[in-house]
Amino acid sequence: MNASQDDASKATGWAQWLAGHRLGILAGAFLLTAASGLLATRLDYDFTPQALFSGENELVAYSEQVKATFGHAENIVIVVLRSEGEADCLEPAALRWQVAFAREAAQLPAVDRIDSLATMRLPRPRVLGRSGLMFVPVVRGDSLQTDSAAEEESALVRQKVDDQPLLEGTFISKDRRLTALVLHLDPTRKDIDHVTAVVKQVKGLVDQSKIPTGYESFLGGLPAMRVEIVEGLKSDQTTIIPLAALVFALVQVIIFRSWTGVVVSAVAVVAGLAWTLAALVLLGQSLTIISNVLPILLMIVGVSSCVHYLNEYAEQLERTPADAHSAAIRTTQRITLACLLTSLTTALGFLSLLAARSQLLSQLGWQAAMGIGLFFIATVLVCSSLLPLYRTTKGGQVSHRKPSSNEVISPLASVAWGFGRLAVDWPRLTILTGVGLLTLAGVIGRNTVINSTLLETFDETHPQTRQMGLIEKQLGGFVPMEIILSAENPGWFVEAENWRNLLKLEQGIAKLDGVLRIRSVMELMQEVDRQLPAGPQLTVLARPDTEKFEQRLQECYRLLKKTADLNGVHRFATKDGKQLRLLMSLRDVGTQGGLRLAAEFRELLNETFPESSGNNVASNITGESYVAAIALTRFIRDLLLSLLGVSALIFLVIGLVLRSPRLGLISIIPNVAPLVVTLGYLGLRGYTINMSNVIVFAISLGVAVDDTIHFLARFRHESLGESDVTAAIRRTCLGTGRAVLMTTILIVCGMAILLLSSFVPTRRFAELAAVTMCSALLGDLLLLPAMLKLFWPSTIVDAELGHG
Repeated sequence: MNASQDDASKATGWAQWLAGHRLGILAGAFLLTAASGLLATRLDYDFTPQALFSGENELVAYSEQVKATFGHAENIVIVVLRSEGEADCLEPAALRWQVAFAREAAQLPAVDRIDSLATMRLPRPRVLGRSGLMFVPVVRGDSLQTDSAAEEESALVRQKVDDQPLLEGTFISKDRRLTALVLHLDPTRKDIDHVTAVVKQVKGLVDQSKIPTGYESFLGGLPAMRVEIVEGLKSDQTTIIPLAALVFALVQVIIFRSWTGVVVSAVAVVAGLAWTLAALVLLGQSLTIISNVLPILLMIVGVSSCVHYLNEYAEQLERTPADAHSAAIRTTQRITLACLLTSLTTALGFLSLLAARSQLLSQLGWQAAMGIGLFFIATVLVCSSLLPLYRTTKGGQVSHRKPSSNEVISPLASVAWGFGRLAVDWPRLTILTGVGLLTLAGVIGRNTVINSTLLETFDETHPQTRQMGLIEKQLGGFVPMEIILSAENPGWFVEAENWRNLLKLEQGIAKLDGVLRIRSVMELMQEVDRQLPAGPQLTVLARPDTEKFEQRLQECYRLLKKTADLNGVHRFATKDGKQLRLLMSLRDVGTQGGLRLAAEFRELLNETFPESSGNNVASNITGESYVAAIALTRFIRDLLLSLLGVSALIFLVIGLVLRSPRLGLISIIPNVAPLVVTLGYLGLRGYTINMSNVIVFAISLGVAVDDTIHFLARFRHESLGESDVTAAIRRTCLGTGRAVLMTTILIVCGMAILLLSSFVPTRRFAELAAVTMCSALLGDLLLLPAMLKLFWPSTIVDAELGHG
């Protein structure tokens, strides 16, 4: 009995069954894929960034409680009017536009209120009565009807703005060339579809309005920014990913020199992707800001498995060129176990994310595990059925037990064995060099910090970056953080000592790097104080005459409460006077900057209201930026810790399934190498570890481990009855090493298409994935053969594998 007949006779029943029912399997797969494709079109996109906070229940619950009490500070769209000529934003034409736009925008159902020069009212003393107070509009719209009246009104507005510190740096820039209309949206509707519709309505209103000559208008604020991010992500899903699939196909044609190989891979990948997306629809799931990477991840895993199937089939067909049926059976028999192991380890890795506190991260874990399982089934069914259609080229593979003088080796196989030969000829030098480089990478990357910023999504030259930068520098910013102060005593802050402490606290906060502006009831009371007879009295830190000072405080607060509908005091103090809100606008300092500021706030709070003083003033920090900083930092740390656990689990599974603890241990360094190299690259480039970067580690670890498992499974097979470790490594490199090289080339080329994305995180994802995959390739073709050469001596080959 020859070798091929012997292999065929050992084929398991399931491999023969698959080969004997090709047409039925293909028909069933086609019908299931067609139905799944139709169902997949109903998949929803939920790219709401707030979903990242799920899992931080206490933080989110308290934040929502504060919003219910004081109102929302982040759900705002900022419409900016900017002067491009010599005239500023207080000229009659600009004022007319602001008044007209504010009236139109106020009619939008989703807009709760508008804060702007056109809608604001300022406190003024009454003509009659010593303590009376009235609120007058900044801009009187009726006075802008005629040119002469408009000029007079413009001059009056200038006087009000010059005299009013509440306006400058918030609704009008210091140079008067930018003005903002702040549209507060319905706080109960934050789903991205609703927000997108509202932002488009506002943008349409801006486009339809008659913007004066010499001015331009643009949108800012977190909702507008998030809508642009979501639209860009959707664009990537519909354009970049299909383009990446096309590149996968073209590179496969070049590598395999056969279009039939592309057909096999394409059918398997399309089937697996359609089944997965349909399963998500049936389970009521949607693609989120995190799981949007799922399609490209599954495509990579699917293409990698197909390459190994095709490579093994080409080898088997070389042995029996006239019997494609038997070659397909042997291929299914030999590769399916390795693919099952790779799918199992990768799925287990993602399932470990179920332990994360982030709901989105947990969802990504089980969704990816489910998708990998469905892709495994699709790959086995499609490849086992279509392999006989694959037409290979000569000189591409090596299946000989001993090297012969007339064997023809493909260029990729030669490259793979070139690396392997270097490793087996100089194993100690290879390992020492590798460990040295990994140590250097670890040193370079050891200080890489976890940090995410809002504007990291866009290039510095992107319009959104420039526009948000203008808002940040000249209009008080758009990133909120809040301090809530509580006491049992109603109106505790109108006591002289507490007021003095609050004033000291605000002055300390204002000096902190990153704080642009503070808004509070103190600011409002100081403005009322400035308008009352005897001028301002509430801005001194020196201990005043307590009785008279507290009378002034109480008078200012009483007047604010009396006119609460006009001045918005309820947004900074509760009706019972027990709670105060300090609302800070920050620069886009990122998550680490936000946590730093929060720590500095706590230090100032402890100094101002120490527990030993007995004042019983409690404080809490909240706000969108604070919750985001906590949630994102924990999210990234959870994922990094999960990866460590996954790595240990993977090595254990490799040892168990391959029935060799030694192989599990040998696989550790080659699989850790790409993670350490990527960390070092982050440090070398000055990148931070953010949400998009850290997912590269998870995806790349999965693909790197897949290649390692295929390599070790092939080595285990080649080592059966073989006393020459070098010969086993050689055949492994020429066979599976070639497939590993193909996989890396395919993935890197496919990922290169992501560099066309308009989003920095997507491009950086592609860059880091390429670095990780290339370092994983060197780990598999250099470190792994060197480890096998040193720690898999020929004297234990038979005993280790149970053949001694």
